[in-house]
Amino acid sequence: MSNRFYSKKAGKSNDDDDLVQKQLSALGDFSEDTENVEPTIEEAPVAYVPSRPDIQPGEKSIIQKGVVIEGSIKSTAALSILGTINGNVVCENEVTINGNITGDVKASDLQLISGQINGNIECKNIITINKNSSVKGNIDGKSLNCNGRIDGNIKLSGSVALKENSVVIGDISSKKISMTEGAVCRGKLQIDFIDSQNENNLAFANASTANNNVTTDSDANFDKLAKTVNLRQFI
Repeated sequence: MSNRFYSKKAGKSNDDDDLVQKQLSALGDFSEDTENVEPTIEEAPVAYVPSRPDIQPGEKSIIQKGVVIEGSIKSTAALSILGTINGNVVCENEVTINGNITGDVKASDLQLISGQINGNIECKNIITINKNSSVKGNIDGKSLNCNGRIDGNIKLSGSVALKENSVVIGDISSKKISMTEGAVCRGKLQIDFIDSQNENNLAFANASTANNNVTTDSDANFDKLAKTVNLRQFI
């Protein structure tokens, strides 16, 4: 005959009762008065959070479209601006703009793909102003590729290229300029070809020319006669 039976009170098997008793024994004696027992709180282990590493090459911070920032921002990582910033922008890397900025922009490189900048621009390297983009302010940098509108003076240590949709209302100062048919420029144009090294070479050339101009009377008369003879050959 089987020893298995069901308890009339609980409607459970004897094996189930034994399992409950074992679980209660494992948890401890609950017959004590638990009202006077102070709870024990175990401190959770503290996880070590390492500090943020340096900016990695190619890392970029993005200001999403629809975001409006009231105030200036500064970044060591590259910036991609799709929203609106009412303040100055200072970035040690490249800045790509598809939004609007009311304030000065200082960066390593700048690409105004679409949008508007109401402020001055200062860049160490290349500035690109695409079609349907505009700048109201002065530009200071190395090189400029423009296919949009600029209302302000441009001062570059390198070259400027004005494409067919360019409109520049202001003076331009650079070492080299190229203009595609259709570009408009209303202002003074100053081309500075001579740098410091060329200035030294020019001074040396002038000194050499001055020394060569010191000749005897016979040499001068001979040169004059030679020029006269050459001239008569073409009469």
